Amino acid sequence: MKNIRNKWSKKDINWLIENYQFLGIDRCTEKLNRSKKGVTSRCNLLGLKLLPNIKSKLMSKPPTECNVNPINIHLPYYLGC
Repeated sequence: MKNIRNKWSKKDINWLIENYQFLGIDRCTEKLNRSKKGVTSRCNLLGLKLLPNIKSKLMSKPPTECNVNPINIHLPYYLGC
């Protein structure tokens, strides 16, 4: 399997800098049509961080998405879901 590397254009880098803090990794990967690993690496190189209130919204999932027994509603909290 070939390792294909797509160079980052200035336009893509600028878009990432302007939008990552608001959109998060998943939306950025969709918009830029790049792998999650590629976007994460570029964000780390650029020192980009999510805004705290955006991070908490992106990281919180309803208990049904965590595949947890619904009897204990606090279990997702303990698991970090």
